[in-house]
Amino acid sequence: MANWHYSVNGRQAGPVTQEEIMSKFQKGDINEDTLVWNGALGATWKRYSEVSELQQPDIPPPLPPSAITDVWIWLLAIVPALGYFVENALSTTEGDPPVVLLAYCVVNGTLGYFDERAIKQSGRRDRSTSFWAAALLVPVYLFSRNRRLRRNQFPLATWFAAVAFAVYAMNGSLNPLLALGPTSCDAYASVAKVKELFPRIPLNVSKLDAKEVRNPRETSATPTIRTCAAEIVSPTGNIYDAEYTIERRDTDYYIMLRLK
Repeated sequence: MANWHYSVNGRQAGPVTQEEIMSKFQKGDINEDTLVWNGALGATWKRYSEVSELQQPDIPPPLPPSAITDVWIWLLAIVPALGYFVENALSTTEGDPPVVLLAYCVVNGTLGYFDERAIKQSGRRDRSTSFWAAALLVPVYLFSRNRRLRRNQFPLATWFAAVAFAVYAMNGSLNPLLALGPTSCDAYASVAKVKELFPRIPLNVSKLDAKEVRNPRETSATPTIRTCAAEIVSPTGNIYDAEYTIERRDTDYYIMLRLK
């Protein structure tokens, strides 16, 4: 008897027989979270996994979400922050943007693939393009994954925090520069401020002091912003390539430092 209806992307589908709807589940056209209904359920739609007559006794139900590892999803959430440190550890210059973007997509997609594989190994059925969803739309993947498993959205919040950290660490923050007028890259006030800011920038995880600022020089300039470059020497003798900008806002001057 054709008396079963089911949901597809927010729309009703059916009617189909019990054998047909169970066949769709076996083929992966629908999954355990798909809403189904027939007359015996009254006015209530239920998840496929909640309807006893659709279950096969020789096939175990999916494992509970708490049994699914969260290792891959947490790694995916902190990729922006990890990527920032890796980029700076591998090179003292910025990489080619298309290559860097491709690397992020590959890493995100790979982690998404392993996470989706863990979900399917728990007994859940779904037709998804997890690699591309994770590679190109990480926040969408994180949100839909945790909503599907009825988990909290802490990994999504962590991803946004990691992105904010990477943006801040890459661009630095503006700090007041005590100068009465236009100042050059090698002016005493500019160099002193660079030394002051160096221990506070996120990439300087050891909070090393700046022993010396070598070869401060101007690389470009506009009427309001002067861009400078220099080499910062730490007490351990390590040399860091740095870039700083001196910006005029009304009558005040601000400086922003970052490592290249």
